[in-house]
Amino acid sequence: MIENLIQRRESVVLEGVHLTGKFIQNLVSRYKYTLPFIVYISKSEKHKERFAVRSKLMTLEPKFNKYVENFDNIRIIQNYIIKKAERYQIPIIDNNNIDKSLG
Repeated sequence: MIENLIQRRESVVLEGVHLTGKFIQNLVSRYKYTLPFIVYISKSEKHKERFAVRSKLMTLEPKFNKYVENFDNIRIIQNYIIKKAERYQIPIIDNNNIDKSLG
């Protein structure tokens, strides 16, 4: 897929928790125009608030919001991803403010 995009001179964003530090490092070494970074939210309450938007009912009530219900596990996964990013020297962007993050 990436090779086809390169041939067509198109950009792509790959995202998700499945992208390990080693996988990202391999992409960087294989494709010279790769810009790796990890986006995370350091403040726990701000992180939880973002999940209200993902809920059909726009709520932070755990029984109606699967993300809030699993929030502790999500934070554990985020911390693991950050540690791996540091190990592979992948830049980490704290996304507490979207304007600052994009800057």
